[in-house]
Order: sequence, then structure tokens, then C-alpha cells
Amino acid sequence: ATNLSPEEKKLLDKQTEERKRLIGLLDGDFLRALCAIRCLCLSDIEVGNKCLPTFSSTVISAVVSESDAFASVAKLKTDSFETLRTLASCVYEIDETHAA
Repeated sequence: ATNLSPEEKKLLDKQTEERKRLIGLLDGDFLRALCAIRCLCLSDIEVGNKCLPTFSSTVISAVVSESDAFASVAKLKTDSFETLRTLASCVYEIDETHAA
């Protein structure tokens, strides 16, 4: 890294900052959001059922993602799957607009 030009060092610094920002989002904000979804769903089955259309596609995407970013945060896959399981446990009535 000592043989880098000033432009290369600047680019490397920028990439490092972006990497830190993304890890912060995934390892902090996204995990907290998953936890909040689980808490909502567990608070009342009707609340959880109403949350399904809002959160299910995002949670399913997280569960099936093969992204390197998702792979870099060990707890992310586990928490995503647990959130999907919690959402699924709230299904008792599916609105016709979402059933098609």
C-alpha cells in the first residue's frame, strides 16, 4: 500500500469509508429493524398479520440473498430467517389484494 499514488490512496480511503458505512447499516440498523419487526409481530397476532405485506418481501430477500455484504455479517442470515419464521407464524388471514 506504500507504493500507491495519491489518487489511489484517496480512492482506497473512500472505499474503506463506504465499506464501514455499509457494515454499520447491515450490522446495526438492519439487525435492529429485524428485531423491531419480530417485536411487532410477537406483540399481537393481528399486528403481525397486518405487517406481512409491508415487511415480508424485504425479509424474504434478506433470507435468500447471496450477497457478499450479507455473508460478511454472521448474525444477519440467522436473524433474517428468524424474522421470516416470526412473520410466518402471524399468518391467519391474507387480504385478497395480496393473495393473487
